[in-house]
Amino acid sequence: QFMQLTRRSGSVLLDPDGRLDFDAGRLVAARAGGRRGEEAFFALVERVTGTFRLEPTVTHAREIERPTTTLLFEALRRADERARPAAGAGRSA
Repeated sequence: QFMQLTRRSGSVLLDPDGRLDFDAGRLVAARAGGRRGEEAFFALVERVTGTFRLEPTVTHAREIERPTTTLLFEALRRADERARPAAGAGRSA
């Protein structure tokens, strides 16, 4: 959100193997292990610990088209789905 609100360009490097690239505050690329694009973004959002650093240059071409806010809401929806018990789980006959 900071990158978006300040319309900054650059990369957020997340240890050990994550990267988010922003152009004028808009997320344009993501990497997490072997994942790229939106799925990499969703994998990085799930992390609860780690360190990061900012680099002022963007090195990846645009591979994410949806707005950052839309991706954040989708990440929250996915987390909510994972937190819900499976239908019928815990019921006994």
